[in-house]
Amino acid sequence: MTDSEYMLELTDVHKIYAPSTPAEVRALRGVNLTIKHGEMIAVMGASGSGKSTLLNMMGGLDRKTEGEIILDGIDMDTLSNKMMTTFRRDKIGFIFQLFNLFPFLTALQNVMLPLLLQQQDQAIARQRASRLLRELGLGGRLDHKPGELSGGQQQRVAIARSLITQPKLLLGDEPTGDLDTTTSSDILSIFRRLNKENKQTMVLVTHSEKIGELCDRIVRIHDGKIVEEEK
Repeated sequence: MTDSEYMLELTDVHKIYAPSTPAEVRALRGVNLTIKHGEMIAVMGASGSGKSTLLNMMGGLDRKTEGEIILDGIDMDTLSNKMMTTFRRDKIGFIFQLFNLFPFLTALQNVMLPLLLQQQDQAIARQRASRLLRELGLGGRLDHKPGELSGGQQQRVAIARSLITQPKLLLGDEPTGDLDTTTSSDILSIFRRLNKENKQTMVLVTHSEKIGELCDRIVRIHDGKIVEEEK
């Protein structure tokens, strides 16, 4: 690992699905982007512009076709699938658009799970998860399973799960998409506070100009290319 000032360095990154076939899709076309440690970035663009693909590349959920991605000083090409899984577990938090909660676990158990996978003490994991869920307004829903929660409540559980390990990098795909205005503002305030207090790097894919205004920088993407960056 290096002492680089950057959490993420993407150099000429391309992603091609089904290459050299009639179904070929060029999702990313030569993306160059650097993100400093502790920055809070909004990635914005129309549907199909490549935002979610870019997020997946950053988090190692998918492999690029060409180019180079350096994450926290490590060339992601040097990591095997097993090593990448461990790296994601320990350093990256994800907020998925479809939540990806385990339906057979309660809200509390879903949020505790990342800590338990890190071999954390169960009592400590329960205490931290409970505190975070209460902070997100779910104190009365700790023992409810996802099927017993509204879409907005499930989203808050997913947000809590992404934050519980205090990851160095938080990646969010429309993190406040299904939340009402008040809850959305509360969540954004929590993101910004954690970003400042813990120096967490955050990359949020969004259609919301409000989220963009809260971030340090807006990166706009169109047709797989970064077309504009603004502070």
